[in-house]
Amino acid sequence: MVGVFVDHMLIIGEVPNVTEFKKSFGLKFKCHDFGEATRFLSLNISENGEEMFVHLKDYVESVLEEFGMKNCKGRSFPLEANGDDKTGKLDELFDEQIYRRAVGRLLYLSNNSRPDLALAVGKVSQSCNSPTKGNWLNVKSITRYLRQTTDFCLKYVKSGEKIECFTDADWVGDRADRKSISGTVVLMAGNPVIWRSKMQSLVALSTVESEYIAVCETTKEVLWLIDFLTELRQTDLLEKPFVIMADNQGAMYLSDESYVTDRTKHMELIYYSLKDEVSKGRVSISHRGRIWPT
Repeated sequence: MVGVFVDHMLIIGEVPNVTEFKKSFGLKFKCHDFGEATRFLSLNISENGEEMFVHLKDYVESVLEEFGMKNCKGRSFPLEANGDDKTGKLDELFDEQIYRRAVGRLLYLSNNSRPDLALAVGKVSQSCNSPTKGNWLNVKSITRYLRQTTDFCLKYVKSGEKIECFTDADWVGDRADRKSISGTVVLMAGNPVIWRSKMQSLVALSTVESEYIAVCETTKEVLWLIDFLTELRQTDLLEKPFVIMADNQGAMYLSDESYVTDRTKHMELIYYSLKDEVSKGRVSISHRGRIWPT
């Protein structure tokens, strides 16, 4: 298996096969062999036989230095519970170019090795057009959190456990347009391989609706993972159907094809896309150990 990103490659396989591939590849293309993977696209990779560690510690340090936060005081959380420390208190406009660059750097961290940043970085990324000094203070709050959590990493172990998938949502958590935020995390080998924090595209009229939309968003990630692992011939890792664990019983019932209600007509496309996947037996929803449909 060969993973390619522009002119960077990761080769995975048995040693004789990898050696032969590198030899034949090198005859046709000019390339450099860096040996065992320890760094890839700023990601640091290490392993000790049974465990593998992935992190972006060097990248974090470069971000802190670039934005003058290398010696800042750390904090134990990226933003306040409502995701908004200072916005509204300082309305003067801030340099848009600097703000966008900082958010871009934080997005790279969040998307590649720091799922704990997903919600906070999603919040500050909503202000890339005409950011204020208050928005910039929120960005600095996240960098202070990075200062205290520089050593955080993802640890993958050979657990032999099946893939686990969890989803959740708040309800009308965004104070600007009252939309909810969906959260998704998929665990493999003891740590996340997929994670998302995303604002929903429509306003949910109840907690059931917000949770149901979150399950729909998670289902899209699950279907991609199923197709990807099937392509890699790793289907033994998958359950049939794939179980998505949610914490709302109403959302679980809505996913059943036989369950009908007229209170979700405004969610029609989302409503039926999930029902369709459940009826095909590709996914099912679990709430507190109870799987639906049974």
